[in-house]
Amino acid sequence: LVGSEMCIRDRINEIQKSNIVAVEVKGTDPLLIAKIANAWAQAAVEEDINRQAGFAKEGIEWLQQQIDATLAKLQETEKKLNSFVERHRIVSIPEVGQKAETTIQQLQNQKIRVEKDILEMRKVYREKHPKIIELQNALEAVERKLKEEIDALYRTRELVLEYKLLERELAEYNRRYQDFRRRMQDLDVSRELLSSNMEIVDRAEPPSKPISPQPAKDITQAFLVSLALSISICYMLEYLDSTLKAAE
Repeated sequence: LVGSEMCIRDRINEIQKSNIVAVEVKGTDPLLIAKIANAWAQAAVEEDINRQAGFAKEGIEWLQQQIDATLAKLQETEKKLNSFVERHRIVSIPEVGQKAETTIQQLQNQKIRVEKDILEMRKVYREKHPKIIELQNALEAVERKLKEEIDALYRTRELVLEYKLLERELAEYNRRYQDFRRRMQDLDVSRELLSSNMEIVDRAEPPSKPISPQPAKDITQAFLVSLALSISICYMLEYLDSTLKAAE
């Protein structure tokens, strides 16, 4: 930054083997360069907070989309389950299956008794006897009823399976919905408590004395450089001088 009667130079250095970054500002106005260094450090902290806030906003938007989609699926599955129950007049799934199995067991026992009675009657009467014919008709009626009940049981089991699938699907969507809502609440809280991973360790203070120029140091350095250069020139001239000289 160059302005009237002012020249400012900045430099940012990473301190080796640490997570510390040093901000160095040079200029002719002590108060101004201190303010600039502190402002840059504060801006870096605020930028980090804004970056985290941006991530949090993206996360909230994604979660809201998931919540809306899951809620729609949840409501749709709930309607399917209620419609299924009303359509098939289901009161209690376990009772439906137990009742059908009990009826089938009773019919099977009844069939065994009728078959046993027919065998006993055949020992006494011929095949065309009215009592045997009556028992055979009763046996056929039991077998028809038994077949109907078995078919009904298979249909009932299919209904039970479909009901449980809908019930499981409803529970899964409800679990997802509650999980997304919990994560949304957690993210809302964390967004309100955002803090930067960056921290200002030491704020810049206006320097009490200039670092440049330093007359005493500069004169000393110039004298030493001149001395070294003069000695080097003398040695070089002596080395390059090839004239013969008398001993005296």
